[in-house]
Amino acid sequence: MQKELGTFPARNNDYIRLNAARLGSFGNWTDDDLNIFWLCMDVYSVTGKNYFANYFNLKYRLSDEIWDFSDGIEAWFSTSHHGHYGTADEFLDLVDCLRFFDIAYYDDISFSEFERYASMAHALYEAAEKHRIESDKLANSESVNTAIERYFNFDQYTESVFNELADRLILKQKTGTSIDELLTYSKAYPKDTYIVVLKRGKKVCYVARTTSPLQVIGSHHKKMMADSACVDVVDPFYADDLVLYLKLRYDLVGERATIYTGNRKYGTLKRAIYAYSHDEGMPKKRIMAAIEREKVRTYELSGGMVLVDKLELHRALFPVVKQSH
Repeated sequence: MQKELGTFPARNNDYIRLNAARLGSFGNWTDDDLNIFWLCMDVYSVTGKNYFANYFNLKYRLSDEIWDFSDGIEAWFSTSHHGHYGTADEFLDLVDCLRFFDIAYYDDISFSEFERYASMAHALYEAAEKHRIESDKLANSESVNTAIERYFNFDQYTESVFNELADRLILKQKTGTSIDELLTYSKAYPKDTYIVVLKRGKKVCYVARTTSPLQVIGSHHKKMMADSACVDVVDPFYADDLVLYLKLRYDLVGERATIYTGNRKYGTLKRAIYAYSHDEGMPKKRIMAAIEREKVRTYELSGGMVLVDKLELHRALFPVVKQSH
């Protein structure tokens, strides 16, 4: 191509203006880089094609680790570069650029190696893509299994124990202790799991699970304008459900409710449909029909979230047949 260039002016202002930003944005230009810059100017003068943009991309991509071959060319196809996985076409474009600019080594790898892998580029890319798809499927499968396990966490749940604890808390909060009396309590509560209920007059205004009742009372009573409270030790297995039960009973749940892994009695209807459809192959229509037929308790919050009693729903979907004697 150089033989066809002939004699041209030593400079081309349009070319220099076109590439001024590239020169300024990459500071470490070697003599070889600048020689290529001037050669590309001659080519631009004849063809109007700015090959220096291609060369700049080579330099930029290497510095930005997009073209990072430190683990080898084959590994490059399966390695994420800032969230981007290289394609076969991108690799072949790179090889063409290396060939065009007669670059013998790139990222300490000889051009002959790049040329050798060019014939395998599509196969390597397809193998890497297949591996990524399989990995994503496995991750999604594990995610589904985890969600199902978290939903079906009520196999050891005893409703009679929950009901006994709930009834005790309801009764106890009716005769709460004054905040002043509780805060002047001389001894700290023993380390255990507690439910704290704050009241403003006769109205319950705050419910929380804690291991430090006095700290919760001290931190929240002024904000809630509470004047009395009750504190009760509970089985931690039932604590999260007791808190949610009381919040629902006393209308303390806002637009949404936080469902913890410790919630065994309550869950969202959305998660229930997800769990039964994936674990049992059960359609949404059947689940909704069971809720309506058996009058399963649901709680629709102002933000659109719907809570459901998981144990009631499970009994509605899988009723125990009573045997006659």
